[in-house]
Amino acid sequence: MVSIEKCYTIDNIPTLHTAIVRGEYLYQVRLYEERFSFQSVHSANMRMRMLLGFIEAKAVVVDALIKTDGNLQYLSVLCSSPASPQLFSKILNSISRRIIIEELERSRAEEFLSTRDLIQCSPSFIPFSKTIQSVNESKKVLFSLLLEYRALLAEFASTMPFESKTTKSIRTSMDFTIPFIVFEKENTVCAIPEFQVASITHQDTGAFVIICHNQWNESKIISEDILCIKELDITQCLITGKRKSGFYTAKIPVSVGDFFFTLVVPSFLE
Repeated sequence: MVSIEKCYTIDNIPTLHTAIVRGEYLYQVRLYEERFSFQSVHSANMRMRMLLGFIEAKAVVVDALIKTDGNLQYLSVLCSSPASPQLFSKILNSISRRIIIEELERSRAEEFLSTRDLIQCSPSFIPFSKTIQSVNESKKVLFSLLLEYRALLAEFASTMPFESKTTKSIRTSMDFTIPFIVFEKENTVCAIPEFQVASITHQDTGAFVIICHNQWNESKIISEDILCIKELDITQCLITGKRKSGFYTAKIPVSVGDFFFTLVVPSFLE
């Protein structure tokens, strides 16, 4: 069952016509996000609202709605901007590389608004949801295998008769930035991809229990504190050594240098 939240309840036709009179470009912006198993519905909706706020700061938003289908969320925005499509794409890429932008003709923009009331009263669906979910699941498997492979290379590097070049980061024009949960364990900064976390609970002692899942079982990590969620390019993750089972020293280039941390690989936890 798809739930729909209309973010603007007022009549936005005058706003659209004003944008047309100004000679601005019209765009439909789409964004797909996953609600992970440890996230509440409220916090996931807040994330989508926050992303909408970022778009509102960059363009004139005419209308917007959020659709939710299980763990998949979809933000659809109709907006205008004096920026050309190429420039507008660069502007919104600073918000998220996963944003999809389509330039609209006036007639399509008016149709976009006029069908909103019908959407509220009839069953609807998230466009391409099955395809998006299938791609997301495939990425999770491939990303997990990539980290496991690099962890094994780092662990057995001393036994190799030659230096393996596969441990180096991959340079690509595509974006593979994903959220990592950064936490503190035994006075060490650790991180784990968000999609590998099944749940997070807060104990009376003040500690956090992170349940990691993989295809075989679930593992438990006791953390002193949850620090933040950080967007990192997983293909740039360079694993340099093993601390203990499931914990590996690693670094990822960020805008201010290298981010050094201990990477958790759930399938290798004891």
